[in-house]
Amino acid sequence: MTKNPVVLGVILIGIIGIIVLLARPSLPERSGSDGGRLFAELDTSAVDQISIDADEDVELLREEGGWVVASQEGFAADPDGVDRLLSEIHKLSADDVVSRRPEKHEKFEVDSAQAIGVVVGSGGETVAHFYIGKSSQDYSSNYVRDASRDEVFLQHSSVRNQFDRRGRSWKDLTVFTLEYEDMRRLEVIRGDEKLVFSYEGAEEWIIQEPPGYIPAGPYVIAMARVLTRLTAIEIPPAEEWDSAGFDEPVATVTVTMAAGDSHQLVLGQDRPDSPGKYVHRGEDEVLYVVPSSRVLNFTRPTEELIVPAPPDTSDADDETALPDSSAGES
Repeated sequence: MTKNPVVLGVILIGIIGIIVLLARPSLPERSGSDGGRLFAELDTSAVDQISIDADEDVELLREEGGWVVASQEGFAADPDGVDRLLSEIHKLSADDVVSRRPEKHEKFEVDSAQAIGVVVGSGGETVAHFYIGKSSQDYSSNYVRDASRDEVFLQHSSVRNQFDRRGRSWKDLTVFTLEYEDMRRLEVIRGDEKLVFSYEGAEEWIIQEPPGYIPAGPYVIAMARVLTRLTAIEIPPAEEWDSAGFDEPVATVTVTMAAGDSHQLVLGQDRPDSPGKYVHRGEDEVLYVVPSSRVLNFTRPTEELIVPAPPDTSDADDETALPDSSAGES
């Protein structure tokens, strides 16, 4: 065996090079033939069905009134969440190929047994079917495979997080979204008590009922602003309705808008072992749980919401200013 240090050095460098190559993670290979969008012909504006096969199967359908969660009693779907799905589907890229070999599907978790399966439909036809695999080493990217192809593509975004909500509901949790400046009247009924506020513009609310009172502090403004964007923590099972306390509501809030339409929020009891309170919208029997802190002002003691108006001294001031008609008489 040679003892030439030069030859030994070359052999050592070669061995190190082989080890480095074997230890390197799979890197995406640029492919001109596969470049561009993964589903280049897909028009997301025409998509009317999205099926997600994950820990919890989800079926989303587009109907005349918008998207619904068909797998959950046809409840209205979270519109922002669906928009994000359509955006991700549109952006799926075929630029970076990490493997073309079917035996590698299991490694990247894009096989049907491990992946999140997504089927996209339009007009009764399947227009896209793909599998979302594991995350890359930096967790900011995901591997994706078109179900009709062997290639595995690296997506430079966390696609999986958009399709796997990890227990978060696909239902629309929005209770109210109202324009503050379009409000005209706010009515709060609590038992036998009725408070009616009228909006004068420029953040000024006056009290119509009971007469002789003015708002105490900023609570009326805060109550109105809660209704501009009230979102539920969750939508509990319908069986909880009977224990929600709506037979004797804590408060019934009605806001009337400039166009004459009105919206009602009914507050029930606090949900046991939860930081939330049961509510529902007017005649709507959908049960929501909202953060108790968001609706706290509707339950404040009366003296914290309104105070007696100061006496009107304008007449007394006018009398004081009048000259004494008897002045100068003997």
